[in-house]
Amino acid sequence: MQAGQRIRDYVLVEKVGQGGMGEVWSAFHEILERQVAIKALASHISEDPSLRKRFLQEARSQAKIQHPRVLSVMDAFQEGGVDYLVMPLVVGHSLADRLAEARGPLPLGEALRLAGDVLDALDAAHRNGIIHRDVKPANLMLTGDGVVKILDFGLAKLAGTTSAARKETGGGTLAYMSPEQTLGEDVDGRADLWSLGVVLYEMLTGLKPFRADRDQGVLYAIRNTDPVPLPALCPEVPAALAELAGRLLAKDPA
Repeated sequence: MQAGQRIRDYVLVEKVGQGGMGEVWSAFHEILERQVAIKALASHISEDPSLRKRFLQEARSQAKIQHPRVLSVMDAFQEGGVDYLVMPLVVGHSLADRLAEARGPLPLGEALRLAGDVLDALDAAHRNGIIHRDVKPANLMLTGDGVVKILDFGLAKLAGTTSAARKETGGGTLAYMSPEQTLGEDVDGRADLWSLGVVLYEMLTGLKPFRADRDQGVLYAIRNTDPVPLPALCPEVPAALAELAGRLLAKDPA
């Protein structure tokens, strides 16, 4: 793929990202005259019938989520043996970038607003039977005016097929995985809530709740240890919020 390349009615402008799922480009729809984002799926997905079928199911499911905090799917098609997803172009930066910029906790009001918006969006998805599986700061985009948008609903399980370690743990990103994800068990919406709990903890403290020098240490911590209580790190956090974070990070998802 390259700038200026035409794919149906879309003209590629510039590459804006790349990951286990493939490449993401900003593009211009010539007929509608609007900017969009196009994700070109990695060849291992497009060429595998079972993965491609699962991808199309996930794309159809995500297209059903009508929520202002969820990045919607506008179109899905195959061209030249490559599968494409078309989505609105979000101009801004990720929550991961925001946390790196802050170099510590976010303001309490900002953290609460972002967590509340993500929780509302996850609720809408879960009511449609859709699980994200990879809620993390890098998948939470912030627009120029600070509005959060959740990316890549339900696609983490497909991306996980590129890595043996991720295959064993059901997709997702280790530091934000629920205990049941690390064990490779089937998950439901409670796994997303755990991941949101990790993100909330990180926004409030500037630290991930489960940390170690090696992946095996992180796995052990997620499965067997409790994080440092929020009041010990952030005395200004209201007791009700600290209790909520503790419930989100409960080992038993019941």
